[in-house]
Amino acid sequence: MAKESLARDAAVRAWRRSRRAGRDLVDGLFPHHCALCDRLSRRPLALCGECEGLLTFNFNGCERCALPDTPPGGPPCPACRGGLAFDRVLAPLSYDATLAALVGRWKYRRDLALNALFADLWLRHAPAPDRPDRVLPVPLHWRRLWWRGFNQGERLATAIVRIHPALDGVPIDRRLLRRHRPTGNQAALGQRERRANVSGAFTPRGPCDNLHLAVVDDVCTTGATADAAARALKAAGARRVDLWCIARAPATTQR
Repeated sequence: MAKESLARDAAVRAWRRSRRAGRDLVDGLFPHHCALCDRLSRRPLALCGECEGLLTFNFNGCERCALPDTPPGGPPCPACRGGLAFDRVLAPLSYDATLAALVGRWKYRRDLALNALFADLWLRHAPAPDRPDRVLPVPLHWRRLWWRGFNQGERLATAIVRIHPALDGVPIDRRLLRRHRPTGNQAALGQRERRANVSGAFTPRGPCDNLHLAVVDDVCTTGATADAAARALKAAGARRVDLWCIARAPATTQR
């Protein structure tokens, strides 16, 4: 068993080296351009250093729900006082106008090259995740999936698990959680309306007995969607539900 384990580890290391070499070759032949200013980024990332400096990083977020600008050690933040069902949010960025432009291109203009950029930003700037039993993209209703052409949560989950060394071998479960009814566009709704809009919208397709699950979405605004998903999963027996996303919206932008 020890020899098999050593051989497997050596094979994984060799695969990663070859993957890095292949990526370096592609980067040399097809240099990355910055997704914001369109200049050569001069690094293996579709974002130049100057434009990355324009992003707002969520270094002072709530330790539980990642709400930006939450003083550490103080009373529960407004979001946590509302009784959210998920246990921890990992959101390395604060949702601002610069990031909104990138997310809009990704979701509504189908700029799928941004999958790798968002996964890389998450890998480099998110707190270390506790290894879950499964990773679950937040599902879209089939009508929304047909209209958009892809599930951004699934693309992000796949990219994160592929490149994060601590998540090697964690399965991505695309079937366990189902959105069984369509919901209106959350962007145009206030906080209460968002909760009502997604309440009861998710159904697990099987038991979640004692599982630690990580749900992946693009942006956490009020937390209503992740809260509805977490409630459904915990009702099916999940022990812990975390949310992984690119960014968390500040309280000042929530209505």
